[in-house]
Amino acid sequence: MPVPKLPKTKARLATSVTIRLIPEDKLGQEALTDPSALANMVLQTSPIGAVERIEERNERTAYPRFEMNSSSPGTVVEVYPGLVSKRQLILNRVVLYESDALEAFTIQGDVVQQSSAFALIKVESSPEGSGIADRVTIYRKCWFETNPKTYSLESNLRIIQSVTIAYAEREVVSVPKIV
Repeated sequence: MPVPKLPKTKARLATSVTIRLIPEDKLGQEALTDPSALANMVLQTSPIGAVERIEERNERTAYPRFEMNSSSPGTVVEVYPGLVSKRQLILNRVVLYESDALEAFTIQGDVVQQSSAFALIKVESSPEGSGIADRVTIYRKCWFETNPKTYSLESNLRIIQSVTIAYAEREVVSVPKIV
């Protein structure tokens, strides 16, 4: 949950980020084209609590093209992009007595129990009075890939789940201030 009074800084703060879940079938075209409709939709969803870390992996390999028949053979002339590899989110969440990571996403059991895709919404709130719009990132067509639970007494006593989520699309929308 965002801190109500964020310091007026230009840097994005981790405390300003809220993660929310919405069923994929409820995310209509209106929410993606109308920022106020998206803001209302975000307000109607509950934040997924106890998220300690989120990492986005969005990679593709770039390939060099070499000059062969010239005065300097073997020189890289250009680099061209390959296909995008799998897009992933890695989410670390503290396991609460009331729910583990999958239960927070309304999935009972393990990853094979997920029968439909979901959308994950990341809201980055801007400081109040800064005049900067909030930033909403929508990860669409999400599927759980892993659901490990690690128990360890070495570092701290909390039980952390680090789940891997594959997603198909990513959209970033600026919206008016979300309360």
